[in-house]
Amino acid sequence: MKLQTKVYIITAIIFLLHFMVSITIGQRQIKTEVLSNIKDNARNVRGVLMAYRSVYQKIFLNHQIQINDTTLEFLPAYAISRISDEFTQWVNSGLTFNTVSDHPRNPRNMADPVELEAINYFRKHKSAQERFVPFTSKDFYHFSQPIYIVRPE
Repeated sequence: MKLQTKVYIITAIIFLLHFMVSITIGQRQIKTEVLSNIKDNARNVRGVLMAYRSVYQKIFLNHQIQINDTTLEFLPAYAISRISDEFTQWVNSGLTFNTVSDHPRNPRNMADPVELEAINYFRKHKSAQERFVPFTSKDFYHFSQPIYIVRPE
């Protein structure tokens, strides 16, 4: 084989290796950025939900609204599951949310097995602020943050 042919082959191999490494690094960077965007969106939705909970809790407490069959549906624990259902009608992103518990007042808020796993994680890791894990497959993720119940004095 001629020297010129060997140089062409070596150059082609180096070019292909460089191309494959660049593609791999690019894919990793894209995945990291996409996951970061997913987390940011989930944090934003949680922020809206927490603001909603806080505002309605203050309204109930400040105005001494009695909880009865008429007012019960305004409580976040009852309304958030309905808001989540409505959200999927307005936003077609695949994002869903809910407030769940292993001891819910509203039966619709009973944690499923994945959510129970998250609850147990936060019980074991008391300083953890959030959890982000693959859900069922690598194409879906479960993002969770704890809500600690503080009873008003």
